[in-house]
Amino acid sequence: MEIEKVNTPGLPIITVIIPTYHDWDRLQLCFNALGNQTIPRDSIEIIVINNDPADLSPQKLDVPSNAKIITEPRPGSYAARNTAVRQSRGSILAFTDSDCIPENDWLERALEKFQNNTVDRIGGKVVVFCKDDNQKSSAELYDTVFAFQQEKAINKIGYSVTANLIVRKSRFLEVGYFNDKLYSGGDHEWNMRANKKGLSLIYTPDVIVNHPARKTIRELEKKVRRVMGSGSWSISQNFFEELYNRLYMFLSKFVKLALVTLRTKKLTISEKRKVIKVILHLYLASVDEYHRLRKGGNANRE
Repeated sequence: MEIEKVNTPGLPIITVIIPTYHDWDRLQLCFNALGNQTIPRDSIEIIVINNDPADLSPQKLDVPSNAKIITEPRPGSYAARNTAVRQSRGSILAFTDSDCIPENDWLERALEKFQNNTVDRIGGKVVVFCKDDNQKSSAELYDTVFAFQQEKAINKIGYSVTANLIVRKSRFLEVGYFNDKLYSGGDHEWNMRANKKGLSLIYTPDVIVNHPARKTIRELEKKVRRVMGSGSWSISQNFFEELYNRLYMFLSKFVKLALVTLRTKKLTISEKRKVIKVILHLYLASVDEYHRLRKGGNANRE
């Protein structure tokens, strides 16, 4: 593999950017996986951004020699990622999350794709795994169906989640930094700007990171509320507008997902019932958060 084609002489080939927020244990697993990459260690720069300066990294954390931990006090993973981009030295930026476990050939397979000079960004496969395949919780069942539909997002919408987004740094800077005011959805917003700039995007199923399924409904609910907080809301006393919003949210967030669940062949009938109950719970949580935000409530960051 002629990796010199994507390398700036004297600089790392690729910078791995990992925001973290109170997640040191899972970050260690990510570090371990990055230490097993099939390209030379001195070809990789790892930047971890601690998004809570008050939460110092534990002494037991085994930090690789090619990694550094920096801090970003402004809340939000996109503000954290921007800080890392500004400090990065690689000609390729590889974004992932602290709870992700990349395959050993993650970076090698990505660099192979960038041998084609027409490739500006790639979105790799995100494999969702459960702690125990024989005892999946309702939340885990939900995530195995709906989490990280990367191929569909790339081919139909044109965006890759930052759990597995790799892009040429020069092209990233042409698009500009992530919107650091967002707590969720910043990957979608950035990719839409990249599309307008004409950056190419390909789905790469052999560029793989593994992501744990959320184990509890509470974890899923926190994400739903965070996503809702990425919007902007205003109070309206119009009854018909309120009715329309409720119906729209119901049809798009509940009925559609329930139909997908019923058509999913990898679930048993019992498991489908569990997933539909989770969908209903999350719908009600999203309605509650929607009204809370419209009344002036603060957005959740977790």
